[in-house]
Amino acid sequence: MSQTSTGRLWIVMAFLGLGMAAGGCGDDADELEEGKASLRVVNASPDAPAVDVYTAGNSSPLFTDLSYGQTSDYRNLDAGTYTLEIRPAGAEASTPPLFTTTAVPLPDLSRTTAIAAGLVNSTSADESFRVLTFEEGFAVPADGNARVRIVHAAPRTPAVGVDVNNDGSAEIAALERFTASPPEGIDLPADSPLQLGIISGAQPLASFTTPDLPEDGEVFLIAAGLPDQPPRLDTSFSLLATNTSRTEDLPRIEQNPTLYTLNGSPDAPAVDVFVGDLELADDLSFAELSKPIQVPPGSYTIEVFAHEQGATRPAGTPLASQSTGDLDAGEQYLAIAAGFLAPGRDPVLRIDLYREEFDLSTPEQARLRVVHAAPGTPAVDVGPIESGAVAPLPDAEDVSFAEATPASGATLNPGPIAIGAADTGTVTPVATFPIVPEQGDRDFAVVVGSQTPASGEQPLQLVVVDTTTIPWTANLVSNQQP
Repeated sequence: MSQTSTGRLWIVMAFLGLGMAAGGCGDDADELEEGKASLRVVNASPDAPAVDVYTAGNSSPLFTDLSYGQTSDYRNLDAGTYTLEIRPAGAEASTPPLFTTTAVPLPDLSRTTAIAAGLVNSTSADESFRVLTFEEGFAVPADGNARVRIVHAAPRTPAVGVDVNNDGSAEIAALERFTASPPEGIDLPADSPLQLGIISGAQPLASFTTPDLPEDGEVFLIAAGLPDQPPRLDTSFSLLATNTSRTEDLPRIEQNPTLYTLNGSPDAPAVDVFVGDLELADDLSFAELSKPIQVPPGSYTIEVFAHEQGATRPAGTPLASQSTGDLDAGEQYLAIAAGFLAPGRDPVLRIDLYREEFDLSTPEQARLRVVHAAPGTPAVDVGPIESGAVAPLPDAEDVSFAEATPASGATLNPGPIAIGAADTGTVTPVATFPIVPEQGDRDFAVVVGSQTPASGEQPLQLVVVDTTTIPWTANLVSNQQP
C-alpha cells in the first residue's frame, strides 16, 4: 500500500459473509410477458420505519415490511402508470400515507427499481423524503465483468465523486444528490473485491471494499445513510448493494475501519506513524491528533518514527511498534503513542489502541472514557472534584499506565466540571483539569505528559478527544494543580 500525507486511500479487501436481507412479497419477475412490467423497491431512507408499499386505490400492499437497507422482490404488474403510497409497516390501508409519489411510468416489458430516499422527519427541500425511480437499462457486461450503476441517495451529502480504480482520478466526477450514474452502468471486474472511494468537495469522504461482484451481474450500489453518525451504526453513511438477478444477495457495505493517532509521549520528537508503507500521521507533535485514515479490515503493525520530510517510510528501526489485532469494518480506533523515549526512562515508548464504543443511549448526557497515558505517573482514581476531593467515576479507580476506564464511558451532566486524578486510595488531587462537556458529547480524556517531568519533557496534561463529530477533534487542557 502507499499513501500521501493528505490521507487519500482507496482500498482493496475481500468482503466475506454476504447477507443483505430482502423483504417484501409478490412474484419474482423471472420473465416478462407482453403488456407487463416489473417493479421492486429499496428502502434507503435512514430515518424511515419499516414500510408497506401500495399502488393508489389498492387495499392490498405490493410489498410489506421493508426496513432500512432492504430490497423487495420484483413484482410483475400490468404496464402503465402508477402512483405509489408509502405507509408504516402494518398500518391499515386507510391510514394516510407517509408519502405519495407522482405518476410512476412502468413501460411495457420494463424493469424498474424504486428507491425510497431522503429523511421522513426533515422539511428541508434538499434532504426530505422522496422516491427515486430508475428504469433498468444495463448494458451487457464484457466477459468476466459485472455492470454497476451507482445511486447517490445520501440525504445530507452534496455532490460526490466516485473513484473505482485506485488511480487517484474520479471516474464519476460529480454525482448530484438523489441522482444516478448512466443507465448502462460501468464494467467492473467480477468475482473479485472492488475498491471504491467517495470524494466530497475534493476531499476523501469515505472508502469501502465491495464484496465480489457476480460475473454477468447487474448491480446497483446505493450511497445512503448519514455521514455525521459513527460508522458503526446501521444508519451511518454506507453502501447498499442489490443485484438485479437476485440470484445472490449482496450486503450493506460498511466503511473501512478508521484510525486516528495521538502523540502522548512526554519526550518524543514530532513523529511519523506508518502501517507498512502507508503513512497514518505526518509530523505529529505532542498532544496532537492525526487526521483520520481508513484501512482495509485486517491486522496491522503500527510503527512510530522520528519525523522525516516527505511521506516515504523512514529507513531504520522504528521508535516503537505494535500489532493492532483485527480492525473491523465500520469501526473507529484511537492509537496512542505513550511512554518515554530517553534511555533509562520507564516505561518505554509504546502504542496502545482503543476502539470507539461509547454508549449512545443517553444523548441528554455526556460520556467520558479516561485513558492513563502518562508514563511515570502511578495508578490513579479519576473523577469530578467535590469539596476539594476526587469522587471517582464508576470503574475509574486504580487506573494504571496504559489502562482505560470502560469503553461505554461514564455519564456526566453537561456543564463546566473539574476532573481530578488522585493517587489510588487517596482523595487529594495530583492533577486537576477543567472541562466543559456538552450534551451528547462522547470524549476520550487522555492523561499525557509526566507528573515529574525531567528537563525538556512535557508536564502532565489532558487531551480531550471528541468523537461526537466526524472527523474527531482534540483539545489540550492544562493541569491546574500547583
